[in-house]
Amino acid sequence: MAATAVVEFAQEQLEQKMAYYGNACYLQIPGICTGGFDHIDHVKPISKGGPHMIANVRPACKPCNLHKRDQWPFKAAA
Repeated sequence: MAATAVVEFAQEQLEQKMAYYGNACYLQIPGICTGGFDHIDHVKPISKGGPHMIANVRPACKPCNLHKRDQWPFKAAA
C-alpha cells in the first residue's frame, strides 16, 4: 500500500460504516450474493488508485467481492 493514500480510521468508525449498510453486502450481485459480509471492499480498488480510507470501504460478501475483484468502475451486469 505504499503508493496509495492512507487515511487512518478507528475500529469504531469501521463498525459504524458497516452498520450503516446493515452489516450486509452492498454489492448485492444477483445469483451470487450471500447477503452478509465477510470482506471489506475498497469501492475504488487500491490497485486502481483508490485510497485506504473510511469513505472508500463497504461491506461485501466473499462471492460478490471476489467477482468484483479490482474492476473500476464496477458494473455488476454485463
